Amino acid sequence: MSTLISHDDTVALLAVIFSCVALGCWMETKRNLAQFALLTITLLAALLSTLNIIPRSSGLYTAISSYFVPLSLSLLLFKANLPRIWTSSGRVLVAFLISATGVVIGAALGVQLLNLGNEENVIAGIVVAGYVGGSANIAAVADSFGLTTSDIFAITVASMFVVGIPFLAFLSALPGMGPVWRVFARDQDESGQGRRPSGATSDYGEITSASLILALAVGSVIVWLSTIAASTTGYPPLKYVMITVLSVLFATFLPEHSKNLSGHYEIGRILIYSFFAVIGASLDFSLAIELGTDIVIFAFMVIASHMVLLIIVGRALKLSGPDLAIGSNACILGPATAAAMATAHGWDDLVTPGILAGILGYVIGTLLGIGFAGFL
Repeated sequence: MSTLISHDDTVALLAVIFSCVALGCWMETKRNLAQFALLTITLLAALLSTLNIIPRSSGLYTAISSYFVPLSLSLLLFKANLPRIWTSSGRVLVAFLISATGVVIGAALGVQLLNLGNEENVIAGIVVAGYVGGSANIAAVADSFGLTTSDIFAITVASMFVVGIPFLAFLSALPGMGPVWRVFARDQDESGQGRRPSGATSDYGEITSASLILALAVGSVIVWLSTIAASTTGYPPLKYVMITVLSVLFATFLPEHSKNLSGHYEIGRILIYSFFAVIGASLDFSLAIELGTDIVIFAFMVIASHMVLLIIVGRALKLSGPDLAIGSNACILGPATAAAMATAHGWDDLVTPGILAGILGYVIGTLLGIGFAGFL
């Protein structure tokens, strides 16, 4: 069936994709809507394709998958100064690492108990990457194994949303859930009120045209070198391993230079949000309902495992309820929602640690996802 906008009308399709992304970015400026921004971008594009306004496939979609994804990962990692993350995120970092371990354990159990089909290893790797890092890591693992344009990838992303959004609602409401919060928190009075204020969350300068183009130039060089490495070795996943390593080395050993790239994080989010609009446009709801049930169960097992381990080990290490909640949020959902949750509950001293722990997720998410998929 023909669509209102043709698959080869690149300008019109780009306008639709960027409009979806613009709506999501606007939502991120609203406290009560921020956590639903990425979901809205994806579902809006899915709705437009279901209504035959935009096509499910296009050369533009392929181009966005091929070029936006690797560049976005590099740009998002220019804040990944490892010594700063280690020294500034404190107990939240410990909670984050426990959460990430729980994700891996849950995925290992899930693949033993469920049959996810012929692409089981990649599906499991995508879920691990997404629940440790975030959207850019999901895309990176999928692209490493050539699945960004496949139906099963769109279904996997949709299934992760089915589990992830209710989990976000649960985590946000947890401090007010009395008996449940007392199971989670070390002390009964840890409601999170009255905590000390945080310092500045960013030491980057003003965003200028020079800082933006310099960020794009450095990111492009890193992607180019990583692509050469992957092509030379004949191992495609090496591309994203190299992007991660080179970007982190740049942020860690040249921190003063990385500060000159103001705006890199914003560009990276726009690029990866554009990719998720493409994923939404490619999503076939009828196929998702048919094939997505096992992936939803798998994703639920992963999150449940992470919560169980977080509660057991977190209490043993005497971590506070707010530390555990923000560490969990930074791991499963990412730095943006972790910061929003900390602000909403008055845990102002946990805003910066939540962001830094989430950025560490960007660093290790892709590596864990590719490694897990390769191991299977």
